[in-house]
This record gives sequence, structure tokens and C-alpha cells, in this order.
Amino acid sequence: MSDGFYSKKSALGVPTALLLLMVIFFFVPFAGRGARMALQKTENNVKDWLPSDFRETEELAWFAKRFVSEQFIVATWDGCTESDQRLRMFVSKLESEQTPNGTADTSSDYFRAKKLGAEYALFVGDDLALNWGGKNEKWLTDENGKAYYITPDGRLYRWEGSPNVVSAAWRALAQATGSFTLEGQFVAAFGDPSTEDQPNPFWTDPRLLTAPLFKSIETGPEVVQRLAGENGSLATPTEPTAGRRDAIARLTGTLYGPPVPSGFSWKSDDLPKLLSAEKLAELPKGWEDTWKVVVQRAVDANYAGDLEAFRRSDPVDQSAVWYDFFDAVGVTEPERQTSVVVTLSEPARRNLGRVIGRGMLGQPRGRLFDIGEECGIAAPAKPPMAPPPFSWLAASSNLPEPIMHIGGPPVDNVAIDEEGTITLVRLIGYSLALGLGLSYLLLRSIRLMMMVFFVGGVSAMASLSLVWWCNASVDAILLTMPSLVYVLGMAGAVHIINYYRDAVIERGAAQAPERAIAHAVLPCTLAALTTAIGLLSLCSSNILPIRKFGIFSAMGVMATLVLLYLFLPSALTIFPP
Repeated sequence: MSDGFYSKKSALGVPTALLLLMVIFFFVPFAGRGARMALQKTENNVKDWLPSDFRETEELAWFAKRFVSEQFIVATWDGCTESDQRLRMFVSKLESEQTPNGTADTSSDYFRAKKLGAEYALFVGDDLALNWGGKNEKWLTDENGKAYYITPDGRLYRWEGSPNVVSAAWRALAQATGSFTLEGQFVAAFGDPSTEDQPNPFWTDPRLLTAPLFKSIETGPEVVQRLAGENGSLATPTEPTAGRRDAIARLTGTLYGPPVPSGFSWKSDDLPKLLSAEKLAELPKGWEDTWKVVVQRAVDANYAGDLEAFRRSDPVDQSAVWYDFFDAVGVTEPERQTSVVVTLSEPARRNLGRVIGRGMLGQPRGRLFDIGEECGIAAPAKPPMAPPPFSWLAASSNLPEPIMHIGGPPVDNVAIDEEGTITLVRLIGYSLALGLGLSYLLLRSIRLMMMVFFVGGVSAMASLSLVWWCNASVDAILLTMPSLVYVLGMAGAVHIINYYRDAVIERGAAQAPERAIAHAVLPCTLAALTTAIGLLSLCSSNILPIRKFGIFSAMGVMATLVLLYLFLPSALTIFPP
């Protein structure tokens, strides 16, 4: 009996199956790199969910183009008031990350460094990798992952090496033998070379070379000062307190919080819960009666005696009653909760995770949280990556108070990115456990289980890499695609293995892979084709993430056929169960 296609020896004297396996394993790292790069390019934009053919979407785009040009982030925490020392320290540190303004000395090294940092989009990670190359250098990276290093003499270089596995192995060997030499392309020089008494400031703190993250920084007290201070539009020289209160009223809901929390009862028994011990001690005896009179007078005059209607009223209207009470008892009202609003530079807008990311899956944490912790403001906790119910068992970390709270459109986008990543990790965990467990349970062979898992896993990885190779970005919906392709790939592999087993039973192991493929090629191709057509029907949607999911899922499903028809029969030929 002549050899079949997979077992027949090629011109090189080795079976065709072995050549096919070598080709497949050669391309697997490319799929892995593409998948890794795709995950690093995760982008979620709320605007993508607006149907492009809706009139409202066109009007929003028109409005945004003409009136909305900044991406802003609002940050606050419990106790963030005008007298809070943490607020002043936080703003001061943010200013060091701000784009130089028009008054900056354009000839200074600092200005040149910030300009270069913005041009190259340079960032520093948690680890500066000091002296990794043997030149006592410190390292930075750009937004594309390209590495740079600065030497003690203040000279910045672009590293000529590559971070891939093969290059890393050669470097490790060279370092072990002492023949490694760090090489880079000179970019620029900043400051004077380091001396024993005076090290180069840019080498000492490479953050001076990083891209500025913030265009503008505003706080509630600063805006109130501009509005109600000297020459302000709300300034009232005879009654400065009135002008200040008017300014705060106009900023309530943006830069200032309401005077009382939502759901406050407006009863005298609950007022001490809102005041500090010092402020409570300033109140005169009998303040409870004054409180009742002031509140009841306002309720009767404006809400027909309906206290519930007053509780649901606008915070600005409640502020007037709040001020009336403290004026009546002759005590200065407590400081209102305020916030910091920052607008983002162009490098920051392209790399939101480096500004407000929570540092998931080895990514650096957002600079805003790092600065906050330096000022005594705790960053939000990382969510557990384990899938339920294991995530329920994870011990909740007790974070120190206060915790920073942030909001704004960039925060929404990053939150969607991070939740999508968590979903992907959890889906992968469940898929691995179920896929391996069911494959072994049904096939009763570790070798066959690994073949099935390889088909499913590489198919999922290849589908994700197609996104990067096609210069697209991964979104929250597209993150569910690998699990879909993984299941479909494993299902096809199980079918072919069943055909293979039937072929072995009927006519023996010789040419069993060829006979199995002959039986499977039509049903498997039709199944993949019809599934791909069904997924492509999603392209009729007017929502961009849905269209992308349909296109790339269809491509991933068809890509599984390559592994089903080339890898699986080749593996069965070379490694028969």
C-alpha cells in the first residue's frame, strides 16, 4: 500500500506531515506576537456605540468639532476642601507633569526635554532597569514600546535591540560570556555630565524627559477666586462672602459638591454627622431650635410646607438654607467638597492607561494615582482577575482613606477597557478548564487532548492577531471573540478525531488521517462557512463594534480550517495515539 499524503516522504526525505508541523510551529510565534500587540492596543470609545446614520450622531459630531476640544478628568476624595493640604500638594505635583506654558524659557534644557518627550511620547515604568546594559543607564519607553536610555552624562539614546524572545536569548548568552555591548542611536543631550557632587538632573530623574500629560489644571477654589476675587465678574467688594457663595453655587455639580449628601433628612439630629468636632463645638447653645426655624421657614415659603419636596430640591436651593442657618448662628459655614479638573495633552489622550489605568496584567499604573499616593490619597483597588466564584473568595484589601474618585469621558473609556480585559481573562480561565477537562474526559487520551487544545488555543490566538495585523483595535465586544473561535476550533478538532478513530477501527492506522480528512472536509468546511456567513451578517449593523466583531470572528472561524486540515492530521500521523 502506498503512503498517504501526510505520511509520504518529501524531497527532503522527511514525511510531509513533519514539514507541515514545522511550518505551523514556525508561524505560531507570529500569531502570539500579534495577539499580544492587539491586547496592548485595546481601545473603547463610547462614541463608537452611536449609530453613524442617526441624525443625533451627526449633530454630536458637529458640536464636538466646533465646541468640544478637550478631554477632561475630574478627581476628588473625601475631605478635599480648600484648606486640605493634600489638595495643594496634589496640584503642585500635577503642575510638574503639565505642558510648558507660553512663559517658559524655550531655550532651557527643561523645555527641550518636555518638547522631545511629547514628540516621542516617552514614559517611564515602575522599574528604571538601572545599569541593565552596563553603562549605569536608566530606561524609558515610548508609546509603541520602543526603548530609550539616558546615561549619567545626560545623553539620550534609542536602543537598537529588539525585545523578542530570540534576541533576548542571544543577549543573555552574550551577557553570560561578557561580550554584550549596549548600542543605541544618539537622540539628544540634556544638562551637564554628572560629577560626584552634582549628578545630571535628567539622569537622576528621567521623568523630566517624559511626555507632559496635562494641558491645564483647575481647582474649585482657583475658579472661585477668579470669579469672586478682585476684578472678578461676581466680585462684590461690599459683601465678599455673597460673591463667593454665588460663585460656588454656579460651580455646584461641577467643581463643587452639594452642601449636604443626597437623602439628608434636614433634621437637627442628623446635622452633627456632617460637621467636624471642631465645627460642632463652635455652634452656640440652642442651635437646634435655630436650625428648625430656618429650615421650616424655607419649606413653608418655597415648598408649601412639604419637607420631602425640599429634600428633593436642587442643591443650589438647599445651599441657600444651609448658609442662612450658619449666618443666623454667627458661625462660618464648613468648607464645601471641591475637586481638581485636568485636561489631557495629546500623548496622554493616546495613552489613557498611563494616566488613569489601574495597572492590570503588568501594565504600569496611571500617573494620576501615583501622584495621589505621594500626597496621601489612596488609589482605587485592582479588581480581582479570577472568575467567580473564586473572585468572591479573594480577600478584600482594606485601602487607607481617603480613596481617590475620578470621572470624565476618558475614565469611561479606560473602565470599559479594563472590564473587557477582566472578562477576557475570566473567559480564558473557564475555557481552559472546560476545554481540557471535557477533552480528556471524552477522548481518554492526554495526547489527543493536547492536540484538540492546540487547535482551539492557536485558533483563538490567531483570530486576535488578525486584529493587529489588519491595523485595527480591540474593543470590549471583540475581546469575547477568542472564546468563540476557541470553542469552534475545539469542536472541529473533536469531530476529525472521531472520524480518525472510526477510520482506524475500519481499516487500521495506515492512512487513517487521510481517510478521516476525506470524510470531514465537506461537513467541517460547510459548518465553518455557514458560521462565517452568519457572523458576516453582523456587518449590516450600524454600530462599529458589532461590525468589527462580525468581520474578525468570521476570519477567525475560517482560519481554524488551516489547523484542522494541516496540523491535526499531521499530528495524528507523527504522534498517533
